[in-house]
Amino acid sequence: GAGCVTIKPVTVTVNPLPTFTVTNPAAVCAPGTADITGSVSDASQGAVFTYWTDAAATANEISDATQLGAGTYYIKATSGAGCVTIKPVTVTVNPLPVLVVASPDPICGPADIDLADAISQGTSQGATFTYFKLDNQTPILLNGSIVSESGTYIIRATIGECYVEEEVVVVFNECSLNVVKSNDYADNDGSGDVSVGDVITYTFEVENTGTATLTGVTVEDDKLGSVTLSATTLAPGDKATGTLDYTVQASDLGTSIVNIATADSDQTGTDTDTNTVPVASPALNVVKSNDYADNDGSGDV
Repeated sequence: GAGCVTIKPVTVTVNPLPTFTVTNPAAVCAPGTADITGSVSDASQGAVFTYWTDAAATANEISDATQLGAGTYYIKATSGAGCVTIKPVTVTVNPLPVLVVASPDPICGPADIDLADAISQGTSQGATFTYFKLDNQTPILLNGSIVSESGTYIIRATIGECYVEEEVVVVFNECSLNVVKSNDYADNDGSGDVSVGDVITYTFEVENTGTATLTGVTVEDDKLGSVTLSATTLAPGDKATGTLDYTVQASDLGTSIVNIATADSDQTGTDTDTNTVPVASPALNVVKSNDYADNDGSGDV
């Protein structure tokens, strides 16, 4: 009240906020994770970093920030003076493509199969495809999708940096058959050889000599027509038989009866066998001789 004055100083200290730069980690492919502890650079000296799931960085601290899935997280820097800076960091986990495949049906070789035809509906749109062959469990990159050997192949579907792989099995079967034609005859006139009126019975035997089941098996004789077989579907190693008869004609005398059997199936090319039956020519020979009685004893005729 008397106008006397005392003056004292007071100091206001404003500590700087910690500074740092955040770089989002590189995107990973599912089911991968990211490490956000490496996302900090240019940090203030002495700052201590913690990692959080909430923007205020007060409620949900992350105990292990080295294996995080997709989402936005928060990095909190605390200086020695207790000042805080919080920045977001985003982890991107890209989904894998969807790849649906089905192994092709076995086919007869030699042939080609396009592995691209094994890719089925439901596969991700926009994927690019590469193809590999497994060689002793080692995938060998192929130059394209066309293959001509049996084996296990890998199809890879890629979108961006992410890919998924599926195996398909390719089987090329050996498809082949063999026909054998034989004959027997009934010697109806007892001549001891093939002659007019004798009946030749041809037997046809066709065998599946490959590794795949054959369907639609047929045998055709070029002179006698179609053969009725005991079976037209043959598993590997199976045989079918049939017979046809032929009666020897006068026009066959002195010739050979030549027939060609042709076997075929839905899966193979043809196989042939030729059968030849010689037919004798009828012939006779006459020999005339003489003798005499020397009735007068002259010693001559």
